[in-house]
This record gives sequence, C-alpha cells and structure tokens, in this order.
Amino acid sequence: NVQEVVITCKPITTEMANALNVKSVKPDKLFVSPGISAYLTEVPGVDLIKRGNAVQKPVIRGLTGTNILVLKDGFRLENYQFSEDHPFLADNIGVKQIDIIKGPASLLYGSDAIGGIINFISEDEAVSGKLQADYGINYFSNGKGVQTQLGIKASNKKLKWGIRGAVNSQADFYDGKGTQVLNTRFNRQIAKAFLTYATHKAKFKVNYDFSNNKFGMCVPPVLSLVKDNLYKNEYFYQSLQNHFVRSINSFYISDKMRSDVNLSYENNKRKLVVNQAGYPAINMDLQTFTYNVRNNIYLSGMDIIMGFQGYYKVNMNNLLTKEKIIPDFMRNNFAGFFLIRHNWKRIELMYGIRYDYAIMHILDNDFSGNSYDTTLKYNNLSGSAGFTFRVNDFNFKINLANGFRTPNIPELTQNGLHGSRYEQGNMSLKSQNNYEGDFSVHYHVRKFMFDFTTFYNKINNYIYLAQTQDTDTSGLKIFRYEQANAILYGFEIGSELKPFKNFDVKIQYSMLKDTTDNGFLPLIPQNKLKTRFSYDFGNIWKVKDLKIRVSNTYAFARNDVAKLETPAKAYDLTDLSVKFVVPVAKYKTHWSLSCTNILNTVYNDKLSTLQDAGFYDIGRSFNIGIFIPFSTGLK
Repeated sequence: NVQEVVITCKPITTEMANALNVKSVKPDKLFVSPGISAYLTEVPGVDLIKRGNAVQKPVIRGLTGTNILVLKDGFRLENYQFSEDHPFLADNIGVKQIDIIKGPASLLYGSDAIGGIINFISEDEAVSGKLQADYGINYFSNGKGVQTQLGIKASNKKLKWGIRGAVNSQADFYDGKGTQVLNTRFNRQIAKAFLTYATHKAKFKVNYDFSNNKFGMCVPPVLSLVKDNLYKNEYFYQSLQNHFVRSINSFYISDKMRSDVNLSYENNKRKLVVNQAGYPAINMDLQTFTYNVRNNIYLSGMDIIMGFQGYYKVNMNNLLTKEKIIPDFMRNNFAGFFLIRHNWKRIELMYGIRYDYAIMHILDNDFSGNSYDTTLKYNNLSGSAGFTFRVNDFNFKINLANGFRTPNIPELTQNGLHGSRYEQGNMSLKSQNNYEGDFSVHYHVRKFMFDFTTFYNKINNYIYLAQTQDTDTSGLKIFRYEQANAILYGFEIGSELKPFKNFDVKIQYSMLKDTTDNGFLPLIPQNKLKTRFSYDFGNIWKVKDLKIRVSNTYAFARNDVAKLETPAKAYDLTDLSVKFVVPVAKYKTHWSLSCTNILNTVYNDKLSTLQDAGFYDIGRSFNIGIFIPFSTGLK
C-alpha cells in the first residue's frame, strides 16, 4: 500500500453520533493503486477478497458481500453482490473521503449493514468565485497499467458545477515467480458530473456517475484460451455498465431544524462474455430507486433524527440469453426510524430504533427449469445504543447494536453453474440477526496516539456458501447455502508516534477469531501487523515537500479454516514510496515514485481467489504518478 491517507475518528455524517466506530480515509491523488485496495486496507479490520486488481470486494471484520453495505454519498450501491467475483463498482475518481463504520449500522441504513458500511464521498465543490481543474496520470509497471483523469469545476455564489472523466486500463500482471496471471486484464471508462444550486433556505445537488467496465476473470476455463498479454478483453470477462443519479436536497426550516429529501436511481447492466464472438452468456439489468426523508432537529444538548426510507428494485434477464444465474425478481423495502443524541460536556449518549418491512416477489424459472412464482415477506425491529466518555486525553466508547439481513435472491434460488462451481440455493433460509458489542479507548497527546477496540459479534442464522464433497454430473464441486449460528470476535490496535519533528511511525494490528455450530467460517482474513515509517525532508533545492515512506505488512498464518478450505501461510510485504513537488512556471507539479512488494514475495493472501486457478498474488511493481492542479478566478 503506497498511497498517503489520513485516518481520523470523524462522524460519517454530521447527524451521526461519535459513539459509532467510524474511520475516515482521505486518499491522496498521487498514491493510488489499480483497484480500491490501497485505500480501504489502511484501516485495521478491513480486508479485501481479490481476484486481481479489478475484481475486489471489501471485508469488514470477516463479513462481506450483502453483509456489509457500500454507499456513494450515503446512497446504497446495488450491484449483484452475491459472489466474491462480483466487485462493487466503486473507484477513487473524484472521491474526497471514504468513511467506514465497523459493526452494525442497520439503524440508519437497514438490511445488509450488519457488518458495517463503506461510504464513498464525492469531492468538494470549487472555491466560490474560482474555476479549478486538475490532471493526473499514474503508471504501474506490473501489468502495464495506466490510469489518467481530468477534472474541471467552477463556483459562483449560488451555482456550482463540475465534471470529471477517467480511463483505467491494465494488461495481465505477473506474480512473484514471474508467471503471467492469465486474464487479470481490465478496462474502465468513468465519467462524473455534479450541479449544485443553493440559497440561504435550501440546497439542491444532483450527482451523476457513469462507468463502463470490462473485467477479465482468471478462472480455470480461460487458462487454455489466453495466449497474449494485451489490454483487450476477449475471453471470460464481465461487461458491467452502471448509471447512478443522486438528488440531494436540504431545506433549512429554522436554525434548529433541517429536512433532507434524498432520491436516487441506479441502472446496472451485467453481462458475462465467454468467447471472442462477444455474445453474452448472461445478460441482466438491475434497476433500483431509493428514497430517504429525514428531519433533523437540533436542541440545546440534544439532537433528534427521525424519518423514513426505502428502495424498490427490479432485476430482468434478457430473453435471448440461454442462462440465468438468478431469476427475475422485484423487491420493495420500507423503513421508519428515529435517533436521539444527548451531548453534555464530557459525555455523549446515543440511542435509536428502526422498523423494516420488505416484500420480495420471485417471478420466473431459473436456467435449470425450477419454477418460482413466490412472494416472500420479511420484517425486523432493530436498535442501537452508544455511550462516549471523555476525560483528559482519553476517549472511551461503548456501543451495543443489533442488525439484520434478509436472504438475497441467489441464496434462495441458485441451482446451477456459477463460474467454475455448481451452486445450490435454499428457499427456506431465514433472516440473519446479529448482536454486537464494541468497546474502544482512544488516547491522543501531541506526539503520540493510541487506539484500542475490541468487539464481540453474535450472528443468528448466518448464511454462507459451504463447499461439499458432492459433485454434479460433470464432476464440478457442489457448493450449498447453509445457515448456522456464528460468533466473530477480536480486537484492533493502532498507535502513532512522532519522536521528532519530521519523523513518524505508525503501527497497527488486527486480530479476528470465528466459530459456528458447524466449525469455522469461510473467507475469514488473516491477522495482520502493519508498520509504516515516514520522513519529511521538506525543501531540497528546487524540490519541495519531499517525503519518503516505508511500509510493511506481515500476515500471520491461519490454520483454523472452514471445511475443505486451504490453510493460509504467513507472508511479509514491504513497500517504498517517495513524493515531492516541482514548481513549473506558475504551477506546481506533484510527483510520486513507488515500489510495491519490493522484495517480489511469492504469496497468496487467504482471501485471494487466484489460488483456485493456480496463481499467486501480484509481484513487484514500480509505479509513477503525476498530478497537476490549476485554478483561476471567474469574471
């Protein structure tokens, strides 16, 4: 991980209480990676399931997929999240900050937030009266990856606007043995725009994001087909298009009350292309409309949030395709909630409750001929309470919460080939419910910071995909969705020391244990120790703000694994990065030079699915980045 981030304990929004376990990551435009991993994994307790640099899914304290909720500007991102091979279409382009809640966040966000949330927050508007622009380009030697972006934004007293575009392409990368990891190539085109109009009584903002993605899949069927190492996707790739419109509206009724009315529409098109002919074997269209109405009341020493929210989504399969991973379905979800926060001089108390009601209508047959014409109904009452106590330089937090997740469509209905395995669903699955307790201590003085958090998460009716010893008629392994009561517990430690002015040391450690009625859970990350040394040289001749950083990640072996799952070996990674500024005329050019996996370690993280195809994770890569900002006044 070679990017620079700042991690703080700020609320995910101004409405949320500090009793929640929240971290904020602010990415540096210079230190980027081909995927989203370099930003998220800076936070202890957050990992990624990876099949290369494009196909990545976040994991929070052992929970992933529809057990966590990924948001853009507070709006849920819907994107067929039922497999480790289906990435969230989140990116670093035009992102100001990434907020992460570890632990149940169902009170404000509902189903799917039992493990936490990740919220990608869009960049700020331009400074009033200014036209601002920037250009950036990054090159990654391993995989010949190139990412380039251009952004322009302007602002006057009431009207603000901005546009941004990016292209990100990579050929197949090489592992630590120098072996080409076949079909890890990908191509992305991204466009974003926003328009804001504000008065002293109201603010209206519209964000539009578009992404066109082709992600190669490193799976056994493709290994005999890929013969080159070019950028073009030809065999076994996901073709993903996503349109996402968000309307964010605030009405300032008085100095003590604000109403927010937020709406969004998302259209996600997913295709699986398996050969050069380009005709999709799978072709689905998922449309989602969400709404969120909140009243925020600010009283002396007390804040109140109450409102309702919901979403309606429809999935349709193209009639011309021969296969269906999941059937056509419709889902309607409605919820009401309230949250109260008391804030005294040293003490803060937060508590709230929420009720959810969902209807799911499964409309047609799956590709194996099984008939579904079923309506399922779910309801749930959830709540949380948090307490924060500040004394001298210490901050103590206690949070108790419960969350829930309804079974998703694949868990209920799948019965056929998915990737390189045969998966079977279960229509009798119940909703998951979890109860988690968190306790944390934060100590901060001028040259030293220390964080300690411990948690205990009990999940009733945990749904997971278990590998069996059975095979289908063609010999493929059968995986079945099962339920069991599960417990996840552990702790996270972080410290930062500044022994003298320009030198900084950061150490983080995360530990996670799990157990169920049936043994251990699959896809539980390794415990990791991360160390980072940074030195700021300041200005040297014509080079300004010269900084160097060495970081190391040590992943401990994990042998307590799920049935038929491969134990994970320990590994050790070291990265080196340098960044500086060179003035050119009246502009500042920002540069970064870095090397990841500098020792070219041969390894597989436990959450890497590349080992299913017989490959290791990415080897050494030399990277260079340039970022140039521009600014001028508006007439």
